[in-house]
Amino acid sequence: MIIGKQFPDITKIYSDQMKVRKGAANEKAGQTAKPDEVVLSPAAQEFGQYIKALQGMSDVRDDKVKELAAEIASGRYQRDAREIAGRMLKSGAVGLSNLNDGAR
Repeated sequence: MIIGKQFPDITKIYSDQMKVRKGAANEKAGQTAKPDEVVLSPAAQEFGQYIKALQGMSDVRDDKVKELAAEIASGRYQRDAREIAGRMLKSGAVGLSNLNDGAR
């Protein structure tokens, strides 16, 4: 049971604590939130430059397309099927296991 001088002491402690809490809340409310910030390393910045350069490049080699179109139009376009197949096997574009599946 609280009697005598203890009750005013307890209310004073509670009152003081509430003032401290209100002061902290006011300080937080007065501060403006700092925006988030991202800092990229030099390597990441360099990588970004490479990506931008690649995006600006064409996927089509115009000179090669024109050359092949001229060969086809003139009837000079001839390729060795064995050579093409050999390159495909060497590059891994077609594996021997893929060829065996078709023989069944």
